[in-house]
Amino acid sequence: MSLRLTFGGAPGPFEWGVISETVCDLANAILHDNDWDPKRLRADARGLVPERKSIGEDIPIAQAKVQVVEVPVDPRGLVDVYIDDLIALTVDVGDNVERMEGAPLLAVEAIARPKHREEPLPREEMEARNKLEAEAAAEEIKTI
Repeated sequence: MSLRLTFGGAPGPFEWGVISETVCDLANAILHDNDWDPKRLRADARGLVPERKSIGEDIPIAQAKVQVVEVPVDPRGLVDVYIDDLIALTVDVGDNVERMEGAPLLAVEAIARPKHREEPLPREEMEARNKLEAEAAAEEIKTI
């Protein structure tokens, strides 16, 4: 019997979906909680997120194209999930970007059991550290 599920893997896709959807719901709850201060309460892995990538000020803002799907609009933003990938979107006003960067990681850390230094069952950290470094930077343009 498997003692743990692979991250989004074939042996437990439904079971993993239950966990990842719960993390997504919690990330949205954190993101929209006006009492949450992302400077005071943050995930340990928050420091691994690369610096934001902004486009230059010399690039003009263009008229948006008509969307194929209806995108929910919320002043704080939105976190969504596809299998095991969270994506957060927000408008860069106030502390929205800092909140967007911190809420998903805080949700993952809140759900996951901390890894003990003498872990009896070998496992990776709950947040994919390699993906954090490669994909987690806030960007004005991001291809998904």
